[in-house]
Amino acid sequence: MSDLELVVSAAEPSYLTSVYAEVDATIRRLAAKQFQIDPVVEARYSRITSIVSSAYKRHGGFIERAFAAVLRQSPHLTVWEDPVFRVSAAAERLADSDATALGNLLRYGGEDYVRGLFGV
Repeated sequence: MSDLELVVSAAEPSYLTSVYAEVDATIRRLAAKQFQIDPVVEARYSRITSIVSSAYKRHGGFIERAFAAVLRQSPHLTVWEDPVFRVSAAAERLADSDATALGNLLRYGGEDYVRGLFGV
């Protein structure tokens, strides 16, 4: 088991298993990704910082799905997810390249989106 993987104890609620699995998969993907080395710090620390920074950018989606999972445990509540924010193919490529958005013109809306926010 990688030191980057999370270990879910037997005491964790089973309805959060999918959220923990998604966090683990995301950390594995980030660990496999090649990041540009920051010349200000040693390469090892630059990589660690890049992985943690990228994980922070994704934690909002994890929290949203965890809240939904917990709320679904209450039979008197109806929980739905409606991701209306669309991510275009151009924005997806820009994010994957770790490039800056400065000077890039990215349209919002239309039918050319590749996914909704948080991969939905």
